[in-house]
Amino acid sequence: MTLLPILALTLAVSSPAQESPEESPGPSLEKGDIQFGIVGSFGAALDLFDGVPDAELLAVGAHAGKVLTDAGGPGLLCGRLGVDLEILPLFLVFQDSTSYGLSFTLLGQYFFEVSSRFRPFASFGAGFLYSSEEIPPDTSRVNFTPQVGIGVRVPGGKSLLYSFEFRLHHISNADLVQPNPGVNSWMVQFRATFLKRRSKP
Repeated sequence: MTLLPILALTLAVSSPAQESPEESPGPSLEKGDIQFGIVGSFGAALDLFDGVPDAELLAVGAHAGKVLTDAGGPGLLCGRLGVDLEILPLFLVFQDSTSYGLSFTLLGQYFFEVSSRFRPFASFGAGFLYSSEEIPPDTSRVNFTPQVGIGVRVPGGKSLLYSFEFRLHHISNADLVQPNPGVNSWMVQFRATFLKRRSKP
């Protein structure tokens, strides 16, 4: 798995383009907007940094967040900062046996303003995972999940956005238990997000 196709796609969709009068740019973000919707993710472990390579991941849940700032920053880095909470009541890890987990993740998100229709973004954060089986085997049922990602949003309606994101995802117990090999994975996430516009004074 390589990041080059992901980066190429992000750069391609992020370049400004002329839009026809008939083309709707989709919903814009404003400071104070509330975002909420559904989340689905899948991925697989990578043989990196001594992590356990034999695992696959599947997660389903919901998210809610808020846009914290107005647009700011120079040139292509102009964007808005947001915060988001993911609640994943179904987090499956397929290893020697199937582990069923519950995960909470707090994310920072940066939405670039380089295009009015295709909106690239970056995410970064960490969370908590409690599982029915030890992840990896013979370690711990309590783990932490730092992660980073890049993605793109496309409009789906007047107040609806679809997101596609590639993440690097880590699972480990932060040395609460030894050994602590961890699970380093790539994940692809899909979101359907509804915007609730802030009330105008």
